[in-house]
Amino acid sequence: MENGSEDSGIDFIAAILSPIGIFFLGCAFALALNELPGNFHSQNLYYVVASGGVILALFTYLINRQRENKQRQKELIQRQNEIYRAIDDKYFSYLQHCMANPELDVYDIPNLKIPYDPGKEADKKKELIAYTMLISLMEIAFIEYLAAPKSIKDNQEWAWHEYIKRFAGRENFKWAWNTWNENESFLFDKRFVAYMEELMK
Repeated sequence: MENGSEDSGIDFIAAILSPIGIFFLGCAFALALNELPGNFHSQNLYYVVASGGVILALFTYLINRQRENKQRQKELIQRQNEIYRAIDDKYFSYLQHCMANPELDVYDIPNLKIPYDPGKEADKKKELIAYTMLISLMEIAFIEYLAAPKSIKDNQEWAWHEYIKRFAGRENFKWAWNTWNENESFLFDKRFVAYMEELMK
């Protein structure tokens, strides 16, 4: 993966620079103690070697800090995704309860806002709930795709796009989406909403 390659490159550079920096600083220390052969006993050489060691040590430190920051950011994103998935799993369980008991007015959208269809009220509500579950899955797939490394996006076609397009053309799907959009659109990621609106034009 792309991020892994970057991290490996940073580790490699840091691994090389660390001993080089230590070598330079060691030479500078030895010069200061007059432990090197006479032709090395130059004050100018001492300053050059000492400066090189300090610069390389600082550069190594900055590389390590960058690596640590990337790792922390990666862990934070991973933790956020875990929380998001845990909440979404609970929400799906709740939707299943709504699906099993359509006569109860406990779904996100009140019964009064679901178009009345004589003799088919329960069916329409179940249809809306089922599409809510499907749209939530589509949103998860969309967000996961946005977070994927560029190398994967460049080399793999996003299969979910074609799958979503099929539903975007269905009248009952559009009805469910518009019903949600009028009442609960704030619950979806804004980027996902814009993506869906573009598909339904």
